Amino acid sequence: MNVYNTDKSRLSPQELAMASNTIIRQKYNKEFTLEFSRDRKSMSIYVSN
Repeated sequence: MNVYNTDKSRLSPQELAMASNTIIRQKYNKEFTLEFSRDRKSMSIYVSN
């Protein structure tokens, strides 16, 4: 899945593994982390751009 149309053709295997994470971190700022829910096994964050 490549929702940001990132050119991944020249990435090393290590860079490819982190490609989505890197793009999302560049586009959004994490404002805060919300509480972990054990019953749903999930954690949420609030972001802004």
